[in-house]
Amino acid sequence: MNTERVDTLLQIALTAAKDNDDWQDRELGDIHLIKYLYLADLEYAKHNNGETYTGIPWKFHHFGPWAVPLWERIEPALLAMGAEKKEISAEHDFVRWRDAGQGRSALLDKQGVIAKIVIEQAVKEYGSNTEELLHHIYLTKPMLSAAPGEMLDFSLVVEPDLPKISPPEKKTLSQGQLKRQKERQARMQSRFKERFKAVRASKQKQRVKVEPRYDEVFSEGVAFLDSLNGQQIDNQTLTCSISPELWKSKARHDPDLP
Repeated sequence: MNTERVDTLLQIALTAAKDNDDWQDRELGDIHLIKYLYLADLEYAKHNNGETYTGIPWKFHHFGPWAVPLWERIEPALLAMGAEKKEISAEHDFVRWRDAGQGRSALLDKQGVIAKIVIEQAVKEYGSNTEELLHHIYLTKPMLSAAPGEMLDFSLVVEPDLPKISPPEKKTLSQGQLKRQKERQARMQSRFKERFKAVRASKQKQRVKVEPRYDEVFSEGVAFLDSLNGQQIDNQTLTCSISPELWKSKARHDPDLP
């Protein structure tokens, strides 16, 4: 795992959250930070033959993609940028981080352009909305192709037609080369933004809700449907067993399967 890249991306994610409209989305927990880095590695792998940007050993854990070495880097990386740590005690203790406005380090090299853009756009899209973020991640190919405890295979997302992000050139570039390099990066950033806008617009259409009318007609309809159920079943405690073969079933690989 490349610790420098991991620390930088963690700091970028928290800084991006500072610009969210909802104050709750300006604070991120460990689970959000980890999942945002997963999305960055996922997109980077599409362009680089399944190789991730961070080298994190991603594994299918209880809450989706997880890696202990990454989790251990969150606190030192964010404290180094002067982030505020809030510990909240509820049913389960948890932590929230907030950018205190003291700045962060820059990306190490131009290979990080994809990772940076993906994280910033994803943080804007999901913020601290754990449910929607996890739903999106559970439907990614590496997650759909793995069972709990297995390592995630990023070669599944490779798209040969996408341009590969090459390592940074060591030679000194001319002013013209630097200008063309910046133009290429700007075009790439524009393409990613358009893709995220399209996804976001599609999801917003799906989120349109019609408020139900709890009137007399509604009550009569519910009563009629209840009458069709027949005799009421007494409350019971049951145990459900699910075959481990489910994780490798076609139903997981093809979520649109009817």
